[in-house]
Amino acid sequence: MARVTVEDCVTVIPNRFELVMMASQRCRIVTGGAQITVPKDNDKLPVIALREVAAQTINLEDVKEDLIKSYQRVIETPEDDADLDEFMTGEEGYMPPIHEETAEFAQLAQGAMEEEMDELGDGTEQPDVDFDAEFAEKE
Repeated sequence: MARVTVEDCVTVIPNRFELVMMASQRCRIVTGGAQITVPKDNDKLPVIALREVAAQTINLEDVKEDLIKSYQRVIETPEDDADLDEFMTGEEGYMPPIHEETAEFAQLAQGAMEEEMDELGDGTEQPDVDFDAEFAEKE
């Protein structure tokens, strides 16, 4: 195979957009130091990547997974909240959680909220205000 055409690769990856994305990711991988799996034959990296796809000498699932990871914005970390609290201790403006939210805490918070509502009067969330009467007093 002297030159690779897209038709040679479409049998392996039918979607042309996916083919281009996979070949470009393979170019990045090879540029990063990975070994090529086909003879170089004085070809450029995109042609080598397409030849590897056509010859099926690379694991396309690994390339696809690497491609997906390269476009992810959120980096998954194994750290949990306790490690974050330990890391952030001493940072300006950071306060670690004072309590763990449990069923008992939820009941206490609900009770405090109900007490605050009772102080308003009739149990409504906002006190009744007659805006027309207040507006008339100001005029």
